[in-house]
Amino acid sequence: MKKKHALVSSSVKKKRKRSYSSNSQHVSDLNTLFALLLASLSNQSQTTLPFITKCLSKIHHSLLLSKSSLTPILALLPSLLSSTHSQIVRRAADIIGAASLVSLKINQEIATDSQTVKGLISLFNNPNRKVQFSACNAVLDLSTTAVAQQQLLNFSALHKLMFVFLQIFKHVESVCFWSEGNESFHSLKIGIREDELSVALLSAIIVLLNACDLEQLHDIPTSLSEASLNLLKVIRANASHHLVTRGAMKSNEEGHLCKSNIGVSDLAESIFRLSINSSQLTNSLPLEVVQRGLFDSDCIKEPLYLTTEDVLKCEQAYKEGYTLALRGLEFRYQSIAAIADTLALMFGQPSVGANLYLTPPNSQGLACHFDDHCVFVCQIFGSKKWTVFSRPSQMLPRLYDSLCGSVIDCSKTGRREFFLKEGDVLYIPRGFPHEAYTNYSVESVDDGSPGFSLHLTLSIEVEPPFE
Repeated sequence: MKKKHALVSSSVKKKRKRSYSSNSQHVSDLNTLFALLLASLSNQSQTTLPFITKCLSKIHHSLLLSKSSLTPILALLPSLLSSTHSQIVRRAADIIGAASLVSLKINQEIATDSQTVKGLISLFNNPNRKVQFSACNAVLDLSTTAVAQQQLLNFSALHKLMFVFLQIFKHVESVCFWSEGNESFHSLKIGIREDELSVALLSAIIVLLNACDLEQLHDIPTSLSEASLNLLKVIRANASHHLVTRGAMKSNEEGHLCKSNIGVSDLAESIFRLSINSSQLTNSLPLEVVQRGLFDSDCIKEPLYLTTEDVLKCEQAYKEGYTLALRGLEFRYQSIAAIADTLALMFGQPSVGANLYLTPPNSQGLACHFDDHCVFVCQIFGSKKWTVFSRPSQMLPRLYDSLCGSVIDCSKTGRREFFLKEGDVLYIPRGFPHEAYTNYSVESVDDGSPGFSLHLTLSIEVEPPFE
């Protein structure tokens, strides 16, 4: 056993020596390539072009093996990107993309070099589609960090990408959604048939657009913003009617369908962001006309406060069995606003509503009904019994559709009952009929329950926008 361990130990040492020797040789090769490139770039000609291209290809393929500083190579990027030879600038863009994924440090080193970022963005002026494709892939790789995203936005990379995309993208009917088996809404990605450049441009636009703050969105030229918004809406509508699944992809194994990692929700977010700049009125109205429309004779100009009389009326209604409702609490309390904002961020929605309901003992607030939005019921004080019925229809209610006249016959449907106590949370999806009531009984008194119920509902409009 000792001899065997000795052999293993010796083998490990040899591997370590070979690994160290390999790394040392790799560093030496990089330094040699840097020196050769520097000499060749100082005396560019048609005879040195193949040699420079070969050196750049070696650097590109060896980047992921490097554990040393790439600073000398990165220092040459501005010069390489300004070359008039398409082969050189393509290789330079490929190096930027590969180096950006080596480490966070190198990514930030590239992003903070303004000359390199400007040089990369300038490649979109090149009429060569292969150059534009390499530049676009480099932007996508570089955009994997927030620092790089902001640096690209600061140098108007988004404006340039949007302009080029509007110029070259002509076949909206070639857009589709693709899925590798899971056909749920959230698994769908964007694909474009036989157009890898358009896929790359669209992906880069959506990544940077969704990284913009409000000021950066307003900085997008109006004509560019509106043209891009209209095109994204058309893409969204057209792709909704074309779904390519894993089985259908077998006919696309030769690369006819160019796939992206941009999901439906990413596209919807970009449309929403561009809609901020969209003008809703074709002609501006005089200020007095707008004021008349907002503050006519029926509008209350002063803030609305609850008076003592209002409180007494609410107290009397509560004693008579009525449920008291306070709406819009996300605008009234900072703690509730924080919860609502966090939920909105999690679900990718602009906002989440919060209402408070106080129900007296042995009472029912609302009759059996269903909502066009999802609800989280948070029991704050007291207790309440909820009954959730099976969905009466396979079709979910559309957002803001009229629910009047919808007859709910729950007598023949399945049901589940939930008894909520303080601290409990119940999730009710849209379209599921439900009702709730308090039950003041001897048992509720014995277990310390006060009989009444105070709960908060958080309403989430989960239906994807722009259908």
